[in-house]
Amino acid sequence: MRFLISTAAAILLTAYVSASSLSVVSEDNVPSAPLPASGAAVDEVVVHSSLYIKPKANLRPQVRRVRSLPFAMPLNSVSLLEHVRVKRMPQYKRFGPQYGQSQANAAADANSIQFGPQGASSAASNAGSQAFNAFGPNGSFGASSAGTLTQASQSGLFGSSNSAGASMSQVFRLPNGQVINFASTNSFSNAPNGNNANSRGSSVSVGQA
Repeated sequence: MRFLISTAAAILLTAYVSASSLSVVSEDNVPSAPLPASGAAVDEVVVHSSLYIKPKANLRPQVRRVRSLPFAMPLNSVSLLEHVRVKRMPQYKRFGPQYGQSQANAAADANSIQFGPQGASSAASNAGSQAFNAFGPNGSFGASSAGTLTQASQSGLFGSSNSAGASMSQVFRLPNGQVINFASTNSFSNAPNGNNANSRGSSVSVGQA
């Protein structure tokens, strides 16, 4: 009796397992239902997909072409394959006031002395010039000057004579554009028998550059 009961239980268990397996297989093999017609209500849409990423066959890292080549690098160097990045310094525009100045000087001298049966004579001359210019945010200022000096003397059988002269000129350029010119001259001479002479003069003018 017990043997029959055990046999019956084993048969029922085997049948239950087979039914479950068949149910799973049937669920996997059941074809999907066709999509509903246009305008029909759908409760849920389930999409099954898979993503596959295929690596490249060439595993060498990507490099850029050479933009600049250092002079110390040999031509057969492996580093030629690497990217050489040149760092560029930004160019900043200068703002603010600009200042500057310039100047120039020049001078020349000449002397001569002569002796002869009629007496002796000497002469000397000197010339010089200067220029200066400065500029800034409020304008520019310039000045220039030039001057000459001459002197001569002579002595002989009829007495002695002397002469000298000086001249000077100056120019000023103001920041407002005005130009001032100044000039002066002075000379004198003396000779035997009281023949003396002298002269002087000056002038000033103001103009606009």
